[in-house]
Amino acid sequence: MPEYLAPGVYVEETSFRAKSIEGVGTSTTAFAGPTRKGPFRATADDQEVPELLTSFGDFERIYGGITDLALTGTSPHTNYLAHAVRAFFNEGGSRLYVARAVGAGATTASGQVTPDGTAAAEAVHFVSRFPGSLGNGQVVVREQLAPVAATAMANAPAGTLLVTGSGGTTAYHLKVGNDWHPAADPSAAAEDATTLAADTPRIVTLLVVAITMVISVLAAYSLSRLRFWGSTVLATGVFLTYLMPDTLLFIPLYRILTDLGIINTYTGLILTYPTFLIPFATWV
Repeated sequence: MPEYLAPGVYVEETSFRAKSIEGVGTSTTAFAGPTRKGPFRATADDQEVPELLTSFGDFERIYGGITDLALTGTSPHTNYLAHAVRAFFNEGGSRLYVARAVGAGATTASGQVTPDGTAAAEAVHFVSRFPGSLGNGQVVVREQLAPVAATAMANAPAGTLLVTGSGGTTAYHLKVGNDWHPAADPSAAAEDATTLAADTPRIVTLLVVAITMVISVLAAYSLSRLRFWGSTVLATGVFLTYLMPDTLLFIPLYRILTDLGIINTYTGLILTYPTFLIPFATWV
């Protein structure tokens, strides 16, 4: 109603028609429908918040692309939601909430890694986060034992499994937070990381030092004390090798170790470390 500030008689015209809807902002929109993957509200008790998207790239990353859906049977179904999202951003839209809807019988893919009959405490299996056929495929798992040092143990993410000892004295340790605990009882007292690191073999350090010292001492003596044809060129070559950045050798060394089948082995470490240390020790 208008506000009258002065006394008097006023005539006010009032329309008998219904009031029109006031203008509201349309910069934020919401879509709901089936997608190829992505989060969804499984039950009424879940507090799943629709994802806020600002580009069609966000939709592809979270909910999959524009490819047809495989809802029932073998015939594809048009992915109308993906087409609508792309049209929304192509027409200038900037903010879009998307809520995924799934069928009543939708299930998540899963796969068993350890053989049947494995104890529950040692069984390993994969379960997908959300239902949907996008990304289904074959997962190959290979257990590889790699040498570890105290620095690697400190930088390892939570959930890392550490194996110490050998033969009948093998023990398993699990990293929980920043501490290591017995894998059989993660709630037990934390173990000393220095003690666990000391249980790993020191054969790598001993052999690398021995190989480096023998080769570099003999090479340094021959280049500095003996005069033979090409000694100057050879000494210059050793110096230039020492100046070469180590990062340039990472990819070639990785390919060589992979072809030899000694990745993540003590043999690979023993052969790799001298390639960096011998030029330096020889020049010094």
